[in-house]
Amino acid sequence: MDISFEPHQRLCYYPSCHHQTPWILLNLDCDLFIMSEKARQFSRWESFRASFERHGRSVELIEKTPQYLHFRSDSKTVWVFREDNRETLARIATAGLKIHHFVGIRDGCMDGGNHECVNEGPFLSHLLPLAADDMQYTTDHVEPLQMSWERRRKFRSGSWLDFCMSEPSRRAPVSNARLREDIRFELQGVLVKMGEALQELRFGEEMTALRKMQAFRRAHGVGILAEYRVRLPDLHREEELFLAAGNWRVR
Repeated sequence: MDISFEPHQRLCYYPSCHHQTPWILLNLDCDLFIMSEKARQFSRWESFRASFERHGRSVELIEKTPQYLHFRSDSKTVWVFREDNRETLARIATAGLKIHHFVGIRDGCMDGGNHECVNEGPFLSHLLPLAADDMQYTTDHVEPLQMSWERRRKFRSGSWLDFCMSEPSRRAPVSNARLREDIRFELQGVLVKMGEALQELRFGEEMTALRKMQAFRRAHGVGILAEYRVRLPDLHREEELFLAAGNWRVR
């Protein structure tokens, strides 16, 4: 199935999206949103439409098929693929696109048809070849970079080597792409609850989208949010071509 994605400036990818939360992402500085949700009970068009409209978002259906939903909301384009997260990554790779904002929040962690956590090494080894330089990475958990569960010190900066050294998933293999170990995850901010209010603790110099994402915390039980910038090392031309080619296959 060939897909022609709309021309765009910034792409946001949200795996295991469910129908309850995608409306929140419309606040982000992106104009094309690609999502995936394998569980059919969480990817019905009627549920997406009701959720968007309940939160004051207009929706216009472009196309609905057994494989995907394609719609617009607030002049932004949304695709929801009813398939495994890695299959959607393969579509993005086949289209030659780069991801500017990755959302790893409430991914289910092997529930509802998932076979891996999107914030662990195996999945990230497939995501990172598609990352734009300075990709924003928003998450509520990312074990290799978590120092403790104490709210102000839960996250730290680190390198791809931290993920490589973490225990690999028994269910999902790591990509065979030659990823540079010096890719950096630089923590920019953490959104925490201080009393009854939400407050952003700043750790980096870049602006974050954490306040635009606070509905995850207010309405959906997410305890903490962090945002990183993914810094890619300078790659030699042959490495860029290798990563761009990959071994992607779309069903």
